[in-house]
Order: sequence, then structure tokens, then C-alpha cells
Amino acid sequence: MKTPGLAISMSAAIVVLGSLRCAEAESIVVVYDSGDPAQYVSFLRTVYGDGIGIAAVEGRYKDSGIDEYRRGELRDANLVVVLRDTQSGKYADNAEFWSTLATPLLLHSPYLARRGKWNWLDDDQMPKSHAAEHAHAYDPGHRFYQGVTIAEGHVRIYKGGKDVDINPTSDVGNGTLVASDYKEQHRPVIVTWDTSAEYHSGTDYVPGADRVLFSTATASEFFDSESGATDDGKRVLRNSLVSLYAGPTIARYTFDDEHFIADEQFLPEFSAEDVTASNLTDDLFEPGSNGGMLLGSIDRNYPDRPVLRAVPTSVSGEVEAVAAGAFFEFKVSLEAGCKLSLHNLTFDVSKGGESGPRAWFLRTSLDDFAETISSSVVSNYSDSNMESFSVNLTGSGYQNLDGDVVFRMCMYTNGTGKSLEFDNLVLLGSVVKPTPEPGTLALAMICVGLIAVYLTRFDRPSRRSPHKCA
Repeated sequence: MKTPGLAISMSAAIVVLGSLRCAEAESIVVVYDSGDPAQYVSFLRTVYGDGIGIAAVEGRYKDSGIDEYRRGELRDANLVVVLRDTQSGKYADNAEFWSTLATPLLLHSPYLARRGKWNWLDDDQMPKSHAAEHAHAYDPGHRFYQGVTIAEGHVRIYKGGKDVDINPTSDVGNGTLVASDYKEQHRPVIVTWDTSAEYHSGTDYVPGADRVLFSTATASEFFDSESGATDDGKRVLRNSLVSLYAGPTIARYTFDDEHFIADEQFLPEFSAEDVTASNLTDDLFEPGSNGGMLLGSIDRNYPDRPVLRAVPTSVSGEVEAVAAGAFFEFKVSLEAGCKLSLHNLTFDVSKGGESGPRAWFLRTSLDDFAETISSSVVSNYSDSNMESFSVNLTGSGYQNLDGDVVFRMCMYTNGTGKSLEFDNLVLLGSVVKPTPEPGTLALAMICVGLIAVYLTRFDRPSRRSPHKCA
């Protein structure tokens, strides 16, 4: 499948390429030629885990250096992200390549989207700066807004006053407008295209894979702690990324009406090929007012966002929580002969109220739930400010597994009826299918050979026939 043989700079969390083109590795390529993409790369890690290669090398894909080998790197990648931290004039000579590249691509620069550059929009005007704290959710039901708070038709993308350049046109051609400027003049902030037609009637370019234009600030500005993206803004970005490339997902749980079933269980939204993910259950919770799992959209804190609202029995500390059965859990099972290597377990969580302490801790069946492998006290409160966690599972004890694994999310709160709210629980990893035994493979080859001899002998065409055997 995809890339690289790589050395990793841990301080910046950026892959420095020795060779991007090693087989069987999944990878993301980040394109930029200025600024610092470290925070963006770190965000990609929270979305896709630690088991995937992320390549970010300054200026590597500019017109002056993009030879056929580097084009191959982009073709081999699972996802290409082009940051706002690019100068459009340095990428204009290869517009056809970028626009028709058969790799999903997320573009953050409105300058490259215009006519005369990559020609995604039928407009050649320079992008103009607009107040961007809020964006108009042009289609509130779009998948990019899953788990996002929309108030009066708008989503708050940035924390403070932020100006962002966007294209001064309302014509998105054959694209789908997902978000527009706050003044609702339909100037595009987020647009998607698929492979069914050219970008617009004025170009012959047809996307070689799905495309997203998400006009943002530079990477460092977008992730600035004071005026950068809100949790909702980051969630829109996460959803945009996952729409293009789901990543090495083993199982995913999203807590909405569609996946909520009787007896306080949630169906998985997704499980990988050769994997069966169980219902997420809380069988050992005390039911009723003192404990259980509820669909959070019925709770006062979550009028617009379904979540898992976990209300454990009143305990304090890990020992009491384990003894009381204050947890929910899910199980992943493999098809016979398959091996599972885990990367990360990611999820969002917040407190159901301002009081505390409230905490989660994770255990697995690999040691019969004896040890906590990760834990944290939760400090954030409310759905608009959920904390994102990523539990690293790349250690040797979580690789090449060949049996069922149960993940148990234990918790404690500061009193009866006190809750923790969870969302977007995703298990990342990879599954390796069994390789035929040498004897089996040899026998299969012998059978194929005998069949070929039979067909050659008994179904041979006439010497005078111009046709070959099919």
C-alpha cells in the first residue's frame, strides 16, 4: 500500500523522510513551504494514532522539486494535506497533477483553489480576509458537523476574533458547499468534491479522488491556544480528515439514536474487515437513578449533540470503582488465523457538571483487567469543551494478538448521579490476514498447473485459428 522508511523528530512530531516509498505502510503527506506544521502533525496523531507514517518536509513538493519520484510519494499516500502555509505561485505549474491526483486531498489554501492555480473554483480573484470566528453551517446535517454544536445556524470555529482569507465567490461549481462565511453570502469556507464530475464547467479537471477545501488560518494560528480553533472547530477538521481517509480504524462507536438499543447498549458504528466489534455494554452498572448509560441528547447539557452519558455508582478511586463494576466495555474478535496489532484508543470526554473530581481509567482483558494502562482526571465541563484523549497501544504487549480483546473503561465521580460524558470512541490498529502454509500453497499451485494442462490439451484451438485460449 503506502509509505515510508523514516526517522522521527520527537520534538516536532514530524517525519523526516529517508524514503517515502516503502510498501505496506499507511501514510499521510503534509505539504507546506513555510511556518511550523508541528501542531497540525500532532493533531493528525490524535486522529490517526501512532501506527501511521506522517511525512512533513518543508518545500518538498514545490514546482521546482517535484520530480516523478516525489509524485510517486503523493500517489502512494493514503491522504495528502496541503496547509495554508504555502505560496500558491510555487505550486501552479503542476495544476493538472494536483487536481487529478488519485489520492484524497484536503486543501487549506484558498489561493490554490482559484482559477489560474489548481482551478477548483471558477474564479480568479484574490481571496479576501473575512472575520472567521463563526461560519455558517450551510448544511447542518452534513457529516462534518457530527458532534458539533450549531447555534442559530452557525458553528464557532475560532475562540477569538480571527480573520481568514476566503474566495470571494458564491459559485462552487460541481462541489457541495458545507460552510460559508458568517454573513451568509455563500462565500466558501468548506467545499467538497467527489469524482463524478469536473470541479466546474470551466475546467476539464476531474478529481482523481475526493477533495475538501477548508480555508483556514496557518497551522500555528489555527492551533493557537488563545485565539485558535475551538473544540468544535477542531472537530470539524477531524471530521473533514476522516471523511477523506478513515485511517487504520478497527472499531468506532458514536453515541446517537441510530446506535442506541435497549438494555443500555450501543451498537458499533464501524468495525474493520475480519473484525467483529461487540455492542458497547454496561452490564455491571447499577441501573436506574444511581447508575447506567443514557443517550446524552436527552440531558440538559447536550441539547444538540448525542453522547454516552455514563453515571457510575457512587465510588471514589480505582479500587472502589473496580469492586463496584463502574465501567462500560466492548470486545473485538478476529476471524480465524488473523492477527491484530493495536495503535491507539481515542475518545472525547467531559464532566456532566462543574464539580469533581471525576476520572476514567482503562483496563483490558489481556491481563484479566489487573492493571490500569492509562488514566486521567477530567477537568473540562460541557459538550462544547470536551477533552480529547489518545491512549498509546503500540507496546509489544498489544501487537500480533490472535484472540479476543475486551476494553473496559472504568470511572469514578464525586457522588451519586454525577456523570462523565463520552463521544467518538475509536480503536485504531491493523489486521494481518493469515498467509497460506507452504504446503497448502504448493498444493494449490499444483492444482492450478494441472488445470492449465487439462485446458491446453482438451480445449486447444485449431492451428488455423487466430484466437488464443482465454
